[in-house]
Amino acid sequence: MKMETKWHFVHTQPKCEKKVEEILGSKKFEHYCPLKKNFRHFDDKKKHIPEPLFTSYVFVKASKQDHSEIQKINGIINFVYWLNEPVIIPDEEIDAIKNFLINYQNVQLQRTDVHINEPVKIINGSLTGYKSSVTAVNVETVKVILPSLGYILIAETEYKIVIKQNPSKNLTTDVLMWLGFN
Repeated sequence: MKMETKWHFVHTQPKCEKKVEEILGSKKFEHYCPLKKNFRHFDDKKKHIPEPLFTSYVFVKASKQDHSEIQKINGIINFVYWLNEPVIIPDEEIDAIKNFLINYQNVQLQRTDVHINEPVKIINGSLTGYKSSVTAVNVETVKVILPSLGYILIAETEYKIVIKQNPSKNLTTDVLMWLGFN
């Protein structure tokens, strides 16, 4: 009988994300270490240097029975916990991170308190159908919260791709989220 696997967030030793990712792969665990596209200048040349989006963290898809084996992997400190349970990351949030990194450059992370914003649903672009909360919408910047992680992904895009999500009925409305300020 195959156990149900879910995405989790593991804390790694500093600068060990790629090493942990390699070991997880060799042990046949599905994993994901999001890399952001950074450009550095070396000797008058711009060079693309991929860096982990989440410093000292890697995602791993595993069952509860796999947790003890994963915790023994060299470079992993522990799972990230919330209320004494390993945090479970919804597949939609992993997909949203992947889409952001594919479609946008200069993606940034920002810590956030996810309890203060109203829900929205993205209606156009690479994240169409994704439901989340938006902390601010300016003419060229959209901030999308990843609720289970407590982070915001920030990318520059058009403000017209977001509409309010009615929290009581879980239906979209036709109100544009163009505020220009918080």
